[in-house]
Amino acid sequence: NSNTLNINVAFINEGSLLKSTGGGQLVFTSGVTQDNNSLSNIDISSGQTVRIDTGNFNWNDGELKGLGTMSFTGGAVINIGGSGARVLDGLTVSSNNLTLGAGSLEIKSGSFNASGTTNISSGATLQLTGGVFNPSGAFNNDGLIDLDVGNLSLGFGGAHTGDFDVASGTVLQFTGGTHAFNSGSDTFGSGDVAFTGGTSTYNTGSTYGITGDAGINGGDVNFNVAATTNSLTHASNTLGGSGSLTVSNTWTPTSGVTIDGNVVLGGSVNSSLSSFTLNGSGTLTNQGTLTLNAVTLNPSVDNDGGLLHLLVTTATNSFFNGALQNRNNATLRLQGQQNNADAVLTVSNSFTNDATSSIELISGFGSNSEAQLILSAGTLTNAGLITSSSGNGQTNVINAGVDNYGDITIN
Repeated sequence: NSNTLNINVAFINEGSLLKSTGGGQLVFTSGVTQDNNSLSNIDISSGQTVRIDTGNFNWNDGELKGLGTMSFTGGAVINIGGSGARVLDGLTVSSNNLTLGAGSLEIKSGSFNASGTTNISSGATLQLTGGVFNPSGAFNNDGLIDLDVGNLSLGFGGAHTGDFDVASGTVLQFTGGTHAFNSGSDTFGSGDVAFTGGTSTYNTGSTYGITGDAGINGGDVNFNVAATTNSLTHASNTLGGSGSLTVSNTWTPTSGVTIDGNVVLGGSVNSSLSSFTLNGSGTLTNQGTLTLNAVTLNPSVDNDGGLLHLLVTTATNSFFNGALQNRNNATLRLQGQQNNADAVLTVSNSFTNDATSSIELISGFGSNSEAQLILSAGTLTNAGLITSSSGNGQTNVINAGVDNYGDITIN
């Protein structure tokens, strides 16, 4: 029926509380304690509601289960005390201001909607194994977030000294607010991390090592540490910070993104960029292979043992507006391929080619397929090897002041 049963005294549950039938509500007005007993549980069937109206729900151990709803009004909150193992299995729970002080809370199934501020204390674990945790306020993690299944979206900022374990197939998503990852906070695992809103900053003493994807699209991220990721999908916004992000396999940027920090492309990265602009005042370090056509790179470029290959099939100009260096057996190759396909690179800063590295100017077999290296400012300092080769009597060009301490070979 539609009646309401009020329980107006403090209620301690050490066994099983079942709300299974009827259309009414079960309302506790003086608080509920789910006691320190791993066998205790509250089971609310589908279509049923248990409401905590003033007082608190002290969840010390056991399960909340069923397919019904538990709600909190009149200032009532969930207090999670003790070191017990708590499990949410099926219920929809809505509460304001959640603190997990110790022990664990497993979201096995169902939904936990947490408004206000959520605090995960040092030594405590929030584990998502199948359900959904929806925080709609600040989220501060000083314990462990164990994301085993699904996604966790954090959209209102927070300060973190705890860990984020992101399993394969899951996504840890920062959708808004300001997130500060401070000393002791480790983000790791084989899942993905998505920065889609707000600003996230990894500060000294934190770590970031993801073997999935780092996605930047709508949010900014600053790495003040040496961070690593398997792949970087950079669709918009800014990657900054005084540290670096090393990409071990795949770099997928969208034209117009910004690097104000340092991105290191590892030796296995093989990317092609065409009609592409990279903004920012940071550094792009290449240890892999970058094939370029009609690009403008505004950050400094450190070709550290990698191959920068300007390979063109139509007449295009590329521009490097920051400092450029070749080092540690690196190669810069400018190559025109066919008629009217000059490969032209203009560097508007200094260019250093160390003793182990090479600059290759290669013209194609068609007419007007020369390779041209132009320094509009600064000097080309060469301690390595510069080679010029022509397929059809073309004239390759270096238009720059050259300090040469190495070798120049013309074929």
